[in-house]
Amino acid sequence: MENFHEWGLSVPLVLALDNAGYETPTPIQQRVIPHLLAGKSDLIALAQTGTGKTAAFGIPLLERIGDIQKGPLALILCPTRELCIQTSRELQKFSLNMDNIRISTIYGGTGYDKQEQELRRGPHIIVATPGRLMDHLKQGKVKTDQIKTLVLDEADEMMNMGFRDDLDKIMGYLPEEGREIWLFSATMPTEIKHLSKKFMHEPKEIKIGNLNQSAERIEHKIWWCRQDEKKALITRLMDSDPAIYGIIFTRTRNDAQELADQLMRQGYAADSLHGDLSQAQRDKVMLRFRNKTVNILVATDVAARGIDVQDLTHVIHHSLPDDPEVYIHRSGRTARAGKKGISLILASRSRSDLVRKAEKLTGAIFATDLPPSAEEVIRKRVQGYFSGLASMTVHPERWDDLKEDMHAFLSQMSHEQLVMNLVEQQFGKFLDQDRLSQSESKNRRSDDREEGRGSRGGDRDRDRGSRGGDRDRGSRERSSNSRGDSRGDSRGDSRGRSSDSRGGYDRDRSSSRESYGDRRGREPQEAMFRLGLNLGLHDGMGKKQILRILSFTMGVPEREIRDLRIHAEKTECKLPLTSRKNLSKLEQMDFPGKKLKVDSSSN
Repeated sequence: MENFHEWGLSVPLVLALDNAGYETPTPIQQRVIPHLLAGKSDLIALAQTGTGKTAAFGIPLLERIGDIQKGPLALILCPTRELCIQTSRELQKFSLNMDNIRISTIYGGTGYDKQEQELRRGPHIIVATPGRLMDHLKQGKVKTDQIKTLVLDEADEMMNMGFRDDLDKIMGYLPEEGREIWLFSATMPTEIKHLSKKFMHEPKEIKIGNLNQSAERIEHKIWWCRQDEKKALITRLMDSDPAIYGIIFTRTRNDAQELADQLMRQGYAADSLHGDLSQAQRDKVMLRFRNKTVNILVATDVAARGIDVQDLTHVIHHSLPDDPEVYIHRSGRTARAGKKGISLILASRSRSDLVRKAEKLTGAIFATDLPPSAEEVIRKRVQGYFSGLASMTVHPERWDDLKEDMHAFLSQMSHEQLVMNLVEQQFGKFLDQDRLSQSESKNRRSDDREEGRGSRGGDRDRDRGSRGGDRDRGSRERSSNSRGDSRGDSRGDSRGRSSDSRGGYDRDRSSSRESYGDRRGREPQEAMFRLGLNLGLHDGMGKKQILRILSFTMGVPEREIRDLRIHAEKTECKLPLTSRKNLSKLEQMDFPGKKLKVDSSSN
């Protein structure tokens, strides 16, 4: 087995690799690094994400640059900001002992000034996204006359994201004579072949494995289900495995946000990542996910590109992609660094053709599995809970002052009552999951009827969604970015409200609905009570999330929640007096990282 010391690398680079814990090269590194060190040539390297491609091109790139003072000499293009940052960090790690190496990272979502300052210093290596690089090139901020090496990292993802035109234009800025192109990709779609024929000269092609290098460590499972059953099954999975750490992939950003909202309302440590988030919001979400403050990330394919998070136990396919290679790319995010992982598909039987294609491409057998029942989840949780109690180390002397009071109180309860109260307190919420799912399905059917679709038409729509409607709802994240998703979200969040001077939202147009409702014989506005809740904008709460929380816990339709005001730290509204009996349910709701406080008074 080769190692990094056998390739004649410079001492500073070898020391940096040792310091970073690099011992044995991965298969892609064993094939690529000696080839690139031997001499100049164009290269196409095909290997799955997570197989060590950054080191495969980064080590020979740094070795070639050595002590050359003038730059920039190399350009690395990545599809996403996250991958740019990740690649730059790896290169900084490799060049730790190479004092003269300067690396600039250029990406969107941040200011131009700092990037222009770095470019003026003459970096040796520029790591950039195509869009932001084009901005700097048009303004003449990047010198390209000395660039001899172009690296296209995750080239297939750049094509999928629509960067082909930008790549063509960038090529026009680079010198043709003596130029090398190193193309790294997980797959080889038609556009990659066209690009290689147009710009590359007799490239050396290196292919590692059957597209999925970690296939033998991934357990592929299928839970056959209807579309409206998926959320309940996901919560069942999370309840059965508290140590789960994974990504749930959805087709559209609306699906991602809605599912994440539902999971957070039920107290799960989840968050969403999609194209509607600002760069600052994306950074915050990813920081929480990497730190495992959030253990479930609900994401679209485009938003998750370039994210490399270690130790993922699960990849869950809420929506099965039409392209089997996308499935391989998703599932390859687990089972990294020799560890095992699970790729779980939630799909209706009508999508079995896509499942078979993915099976054929991966060379793996996808096992049809049954989700754990509610009883199995409870039994597992209860056993773990009481095993933990039995194994606790207790220091009785710490409670001497309270023993008499405790025994006096417990003497009023039977042994069975004490046990059942403990179990109800700890696990009662798990028994409510099926009821919650049924309640939400009933609310959706009610909303469908109010919108004039009727129960029969609504059933047909839902059936189409489970048979293949996912394919119709924006097969590309890019197209959904520019069409209905963002417009729909914007209208849903801003319709009928305006920001007041205190930082909250004006009440929505409820006065006209109230008077209209009174004329139709609805409950008069006087039969209301005012509610205050310590959730607000700083908790990431918007109108839709607040309405859903109150509707579920208080047992009222969203349209009956009046005078809604969302402030920085709190929310105020009016609710029907008949729902006041459910206040205890709202007070007992689990919200991540916060104890809910409820204030109520008669109107």
